[in-house]
Amino acid sequence: MSLLQVTPPIEEPISVADAMAHLRQSVPDPTIPGFIAAARAACENYMHRVVITQTWQYFRDGWPPFDRSYVQDGYPEIIVPKPPFQSMNWLKYVDLSGVLQTLVAAGSDGTPPVGAFWGYQLDPGGRTAPARLTPPYAVPWPPVRRIPNNVSMEFVCGYGAHGPDPNAPAETTPATVWIGQPIPSDIVNGLKMQLAWLYKFRGDDVTANVDPDGLAPGVAGLLKQYRNLVS
Repeated sequence: MSLLQVTPPIEEPISVADAMAHLRQSVPDPTIPGFIAAARAACENYMHRVVITQTWQYFRDGWPPFDRSYVQDGYPEIIVPKPPFQSMNWLKYVDLSGVLQTLVAAGSDGTPPVGAFWGYQLDPGGRTAPARLTPPYAVPWPPVRRIPNNVSMEFVCGYGAHGPDPNAPAETTPATVWIGQPIPSDIVNGLKMQLAWLYKFRGDDVTANVDPDGLAPGVAGLLKQYRNLVS
């Protein structure tokens, strides 16, 4: 299994102005954006989730292995990494003939659209739970050719980002609004604490001052409730 970031965040969860205010820095410092990105990456790695909207691809060597509770039916689920989930761009597999096929999302009743036998159901999860994929009702996952990365998906994830207001008049410059879920305040505070710690000790050997997860003191306590332990 492997993950590939396709589209990085178009912005950071903390603006440079907010970072400077938190750091009590009145003089512009061109290194601050890099520290913001580093703080976000450290917190995302700890939580096993993404903070701001991104696009990722996920590659698997086949469908999930059979779980004991699914042995007779063969409907194990795929846990979508990098919560919170926003949308699925595509789910593909290599069939027995070696042709790349795209699965179609099932309807709300679990049955695939007319004309399609294979497909998938999507449970989008929530603010803390990752999304998951299962085959349509009473249909297993399709057979695949046994080659590396024969199952893949592309999905959009993250709490949200700023973007053009879809309700703005067409003749005007679109206003910027928050798209998606707002980032929880505990995560924002954790990001600021990690940022301040990285900025304060920049260039120093601070390996002895970090907690076991590599975060600044107190950050893990704020982020722990959002840590994804499923994928």
